[in-house]
Amino acid sequence: MQRIIDGLLLLSKAEGKATVLGTTDLVTEVKARREQWEALAEETGVRLSVDGLPAAEIAALPGAAEQIIDNLIDNALAVAPSGSQIQLVVSHGEQPGIIELHILDEGPGLSLEDCQRAFSRFWRGTQRGEGSGLGLSIVHQLARASGAEASLMPRTSGAATEATGLDACVKFRSA
Repeated sequence: MQRIIDGLLLLSKAEGKATVLGTTDLVTEVKARREQWEALAEETGVRLSVDGLPAAEIAALPGAAEQIIDNLIDNALAVAPSGSQIQLVVSHGEQPGIIELHILDEGPGLSLEDCQRAFSRFWRGTQRGEGSGLGLSIVHQLARASGAEASLMPRTSGAATEATGLDACVKFRSA
């Protein structure tokens, strides 16, 4: 219950009108969050890796990048099978001035339709009763409030058309 309340409070703050953006190095945030989650990942038999740019200054609400990364790693760990890897990748976007964060997991994935619905409040990809259904909604709101865009896409392996995980992507403006 406390997680749900905390999530709703965070959503409420993110929906507020005051948006004073700061500057943060996304790569530093990604590495720090990986370090925080590494013990839990190892406990579940999942490897966390960081790849991409050596540094990437982005514009975002203070604390937003950290919360976004935490929620995306938490979701990926919830579905990642033992022996798999979650990749945290920071790269230049296709458009100039965009920095992309990708959290790539090897879980069961979602359909394109579910990828669109997943950002709705209280939506859960499973009915097992796990999670509050707020994590991705928080990611979406914090991204929007930071002038960024969050999306989910199914991943496929090579020529296979069957989903082999998700690509959770947040496109930030470079600072």
